[in-house]
Amino acid sequence: MSNIPIEMKNGYILIQDIKDETITKSGLYIPDEKYNRFARVLKTYEGSMLNEGDIILKPIGKSTPIVINNVKYDCIREGFVFAKVINDE
Repeated sequence: MSNIPIEMKNGYILIQDIKDETITKSGLYIPDEKYNRFARVLKTYEGSMLNEGDIILKPIGKSTPIVINNVKYDCIREGFVFAKVINDE
């Protein structure tokens, strides 16, 4: 994750949607792409309450898509994140 050549600032985090993956043993299901609200945190800003690798629940339509090295990511303000998924394993 840390090999992405970008440094986040001003409360923004870099995320990437999670596709076709069950998140926890309790069976959280990620629906089809149209309604996918789960993403993995790839980069954070200094002082963020989130960590790289965290899985979050995000709003639809609040992120800014960016492409780095031909890979699609999204930038979103940390304050827009609804929740962090707690691993129950």
